[in-house]
Amino acid sequence: MEQTPLLLACVEGRGDVVNLLLKYYQNFDLNINKINVDNQKNHILHVLLQENVKSSIMLEILKYPSINVNSMNVNKTTPLHLFCRYTSLRDCNLVLDKLIALNADVQAETTEGETPLHRAIENNHGVATGLVRHLLGHNADPKKCTVKGETPLHYALRLGRMSTICDLILAGSDIDAKNVENQDALMVARNELDFVHHNKLVSDIKLACTVLVNVLRFLFSFCV
Repeated sequence: MEQTPLLLACVEGRGDVVNLLLKYYQNFDLNINKINVDNQKNHILHVLLQENVKSSIMLEILKYPSINVNSMNVNKTTPLHLFCRYTSLRDCNLVLDKLIALNADVQAETTEGETPLHRAIENNHGVATGLVRHLLGHNADPKKCTVKGETPLHYALRLGRMSTICDLILAGSDIDAKNVENQDALMVARNELDFVHHNKLVSDIKLACTVLVNVLRFLFSFCV
């Protein structure tokens, strides 16, 4: 992708230069959605949202008139997919809120059938739990399957993400859903985690279920 002044200013954190360039583009009625398009049809948002550009700069970019937050590359990957997978920003929910306010599609599917929720679970930068909860809070579907038949729960169990597993189950994820290899999420975890990690995961899930049952019983006692 061509290293244009706007892209470089964003990546280098030059908010002052970014604002000047955005004013220039707007004065000449330039379409920012067509800037930096490469042969994979990645737009400028695809690049910036996986480069961990500062939130303050991303919010300015997202204010640009007619910015297309649902642009797709050749793999039908949207900027939201990439943001959920790669962001390490501690205040990433600010950018996520803005994307959703601009009608970013939380149900969008890549050619592999992955949604932003699938991608958020794979995030390895310490923000996965917050991203997942935020997406679920904005009606991301925890039952969506990839072309291989894998739900977000398959992903979470494979990676041993305990808090996310609980969030997905509480959000209505189908624990019995099976992939194209006829494996439910626990079977996937059993096959891909080592013995110690698998047993600990199962133990943690049982404990979480016990706690949840006790909480529900406590709440129910106030209703009778």
